[in-house]
Amino acid sequence: MIGGISAHSWAAEAAGAAAGVLEVRRETYEEECQMALDPISRNVTRSYTIAVATTAAVLVVGFLVGQALRVQVPIPAAAITVLQIAGARALLGATLGALDWRQGSWTGKTPAEQFDRWLFRALHLGGTFLLVTATAWSRVF
Repeated sequence: MIGGISAHSWAAEAAGAAAGVLEVRRETYEEECQMALDPISRNVTRSYTIAVATTAAVLVVGFLVGQALRVQVPIPAAAITVLQIAGARALLGATLGALDWRQGSWTGKTPAEQFDRWLFRALHLGGTFLLVTATAWSRVF
């Protein structure tokens, strides 16, 4: 026995490593993979939950603002159309711009990347708010 490993298994492992073949136990490999993926999956789940909750909050606030404005302030149909087009333009700019605005670094924490994420969120949420508010402000509901 050498360090708790029999001479036979130690020799076989050394020969396999020399030949480029390393035997890894499946259970150990799966455990290590799961340990490496747990923080990533938690971050993805947390980010997705925050994005959905934020968008839902903007939808509700936009709807309530539109309903309140509908009761208090009459607005011509042309103004509603302009607001809807502005909201759609902001959403389209955020979506299509996200394909081209990538400033890549290894960490993803450069000022340009942080501004890119902030700009995407601002355009996305602002466009959603404008669309929902304009639709609720009109006489559709």
